[in-house]
Amino acid sequence: MATMKRKRPICKYLRTKASYIPAERDSDYLRESSPTAQYWCIHTMREVGSDDRFVSPEDCTVDRSCFCAVGRVNL
Repeated sequence: MATMKRKRPICKYLRTKASYIPAERDSDYLRESSPTAQYWCIHTMREVGSDDRFVSPEDCTVDRSCFCAVGRVNL
């Protein structure tokens, strides 16, 4: 029986220019880095998150204090 690979959660604050072009992306476009993309956090509007660490699909993980998964509501 084949094992299913679990998808890594995506931070809802992570953005790249592709975030604003719906025809150019699918639902997994932020799961892996692109060598030509520039990433920023919409919470800080900078290339670092609110924890002062750089943002990218590989760097924005559940281990960060500022991480908030897509679909999760912050209260």
